[in-house]
Amino acid sequence: MFQKILIPLDGTAHAEHAFHLAQTLAPADDGQLMLLHVLAQARESVSTHDLATAHRYLSDLHRTAQPTTRKLCTQLAVGDVASVIVDTATQENVDLLLMTAEGRLGFGRSILGGVAERVLRTAPCPMLVSRFPDKIQRVLITLDGSHLAEQALPLGLAVAQKLEAEVTLLQVEEGVKVAPSIASKWLERAEAAEERISERLATDAATYLQQAATKVGGGVKTAVLPGPVVSSIISYIETNHIDLVVMATHGFAGLSRWDYGHVTEKIMRGADTSLLITRPAPHQRIA
Repeated sequence: MFQKILIPLDGTAHAEHAFHLAQTLAPADDGQLMLLHVLAQARESVSTHDLATAHRYLSDLHRTAQPTTRKLCTQLAVGDVASVIVDTATQENVDLLLMTAEGRLGFGRSILGGVAERVLRTAPCPMLVSRFPDKIQRVLITLDGSHLAEQALPLGLAVAQKLEAEVTLLQVEEGVKVAPSIASKWLERAEAAEERISERLATDAATYLQQAATKVGGGVKTAVLPGPVVSSIISYIETNHIDLVVMATHGFAGLSRWDYGHVTEKIMRGADTSLLITRPAPHQRIA
């Protein structure tokens, strides 16, 4: 599924973990890995020394690649780091963008973390942000019953299979709430109806997840949680020690290049886990 993977690197050992992970995910026979190092242009020009150091860094990484990696290329660029990464991913038509951001510190607490957050908002392809060097053993795929959310399913399953990780399909069902303005004489009846509807929604969600799990094969777990969506997902991640969350963002929150889905943003900021994010094709996006 991931024939061509772009790995942006910033010169740190933590960032280079993405390179090792990419070698696991890419097909050994015809997979292609692209190592990208961007020198941030904070001044008018980059020194010859900086360019030479960057070239040496990429060459050293190239030599450490696993022998089974058939195609490996390196690229050095100068400019705004996030913009260069997104533009390169677009121009090279990559299948996966894989980079790291520091875990247990939150996005934006390191230079690469801030870059990863910006890139996630507008990446033209699925993007995996690895926050820890540890082996990924538990994968959580979030669904909501929509075809857009289901785009995350084959991606999550492909990664889990490569990494030999267990998979859980999760849906959060918020149910219904009685309007605050309802007359007191109708309150008891309305609350009873609310409970029945919420139970039915939860049952439908469980059935939907079980059907999805059956389609993809055995060994896949399912979980249905009550809302609210963001806090329930984050709580599940923490309680069950999830290593990777896979989700589809339903589009952009606005017109800016750096806007992205509301729920996705909160999960990125609140959950201390790696993330695999995909978004719909342009004609499917919801503004």
